Formats: sequence, C-alpha cells, structure tokens
Amino acid sequence: MKKCPYCDEVILDDSLFCTYCGKEVSPALSGDGRKKCPFCAEEIQDEAIFCRYCKRDLPTINSSETLLKQMVTEAKFKLEQRRELWRKQYQGLRKAERTDRRLGGPIAWAVMPFAKSKYPPEMEEEWVEKMMENDVTAQMYRMTIDLDKPSTQ
Repeated sequence: MKKCPYCDEVILDDSLFCTYCGKEVSPALSGDGRKKCPFCAEEIQDEAIFCRYCKRDLPTINSSETLLKQMVTEAKFKLEQRRELWRKQYQGLRKAERTDRRLGGPIAWAVMPFAKSKYPPEMEEEWVEKMMENDVTAQMYRMTIDLDKPSTQ
C-alpha cells in the first residue's frame, strides 16, 4: 500500500492512477514535473510522449482499459477489507457476549456453560455473508468488479 502524493489517500502499490482524485501516481513520477523514461531511465517531462534521449515513444498508461483494470483490482481488495471488517465485528460481538456473562455475577457463572451463545463460531461465515449482502459499500465494489466481466448480450 502507498499514499497518493496529491490527495494523501491509501492506494494499491501497483496503481497507475489514484481512484480518489484520478491523478496519475505512476512510480516513475517524481512529483517535480518530471518522470523517468521506462526504457532508458533518463528524466523527462511528465507530459512527454516521446523520449528525447532514446527516441522511443512512451507508453500511454491512461487508457480506459488500464484504468478499469486498476479500479477492479482495488474494488476486489476493498471488498475483501469489508469482509474482514464484518468478521472482526462478529468476533467482537462474541467477545462482548462472553464478557457480559462474566459480569453477571455468580448465577451467570453457574449457568454460563449451559447457556446457548447468540454468536456461535460456526455461524460466523453465514453472518458475515448476510452483512455483506446488506452492505451498500460492498455492493458498490461488487458492481465495479462486474464492470470487468464480459456482457452476455
């Protein structure tokens, strides 16, 4: 993970563009209006489309296909982050339930081994999937991932 030099948001290491501000964050950019040629490593202007040192055309990395691939990759990553967030939420609920039983006094201590948990470990994945279905942010990431799939029309 790295930070965008323009908006300071966290993005993937191999990102070519920031998904928040849309600016180019290629590793070749130095931030002072110059970048390195990918062929000869000489410093050239950011806007250059041709290297004056090695005389080669520079690849255009702002194609919509490249941007779509980056958006899909980041959406997959963020979707997995959301899933992990819900997993931790469930584990926190389980921990809180155990703590509540311990704080219940001697009767809770006596009943605790026989009491049925509202959050059993075997229900974690089902609970996480249910939360992911209702999570609007997760739905947005899934829609972005679906953009990369070929249409069946």
